[in-house]
Amino acid sequence: MQAIAIAFMSYDKVGGEDVNPDWAVKIMEDLTHTLSQLSNDDRGQFRTDLEALAADLSADPFHDHWRNYYRDLPGLLGWTN
Repeated sequence: MQAIAIAFMSYDKVGGEDVNPDWAVKIMEDLTHTLSQLSNDDRGQFRTDLEALAADLSADPFHDHWRNYYRDLPGLLGWTN
């Protein structure tokens, strides 16, 4: 689970003109599909891993945005438990 969480976190490390928008959309679609296949136990572990990653981010506006994204992601995926 942590590898998937790190993939999301790594996405914020790249940006600007170096990222092919089609690739960015494809990778996010693939990750979202993979996450939708997780069992409830794996979802819980993924939430734990995301929270650990969020807690390690620097306290600045850029990382505050990503911290909120990591914490909100399960809800954005429609996970209610």
